[in-house]
Amino acid sequence: MHMKTKYFVFSVTMVFILAQCATQKKIEYDIPENLAEESKAELMVRLEKGVKLYKLNCTQCHGIFTKGKDNIPNFTDTQLDVYKKMYKVRDPKNHAFVAKMPLADLDAIMKFLQLRKKA
Repeated sequence: MHMKTKYFVFSVTMVFILAQCATQKKIEYDIPENLAEESKAELMVRLEKGVKLYKLNCTQCHGIFTKGKDNIPNFTDTQLDVYKKMYKVRDPKNHAFVAKMPLADLDAIMKFLQLRKKA
């Protein structure tokens, strides 16, 4: 391949990658200030897991990352508590796939929804 062609392909690729990064919103969190650094690191791992699980399991109905929507519903703490209680008592009105989800996964999603900065 000619050197100019290689440079052109590389340049176009880099522009595309940078454009993709620029259009993705970084999620910010309201982390308690008095939390120790080690605890913050553990919490961030849990929050990132919650984001991934939310994308995988919840966006079909709550549309945050699909179909061009880039907003997360602002669930209240009360709504999240009720949902978790429904999960624990296996309420049939709850989503069927959530009943199969481990509690740790549901907790990660709930923590993500609870601590993310609201838009």
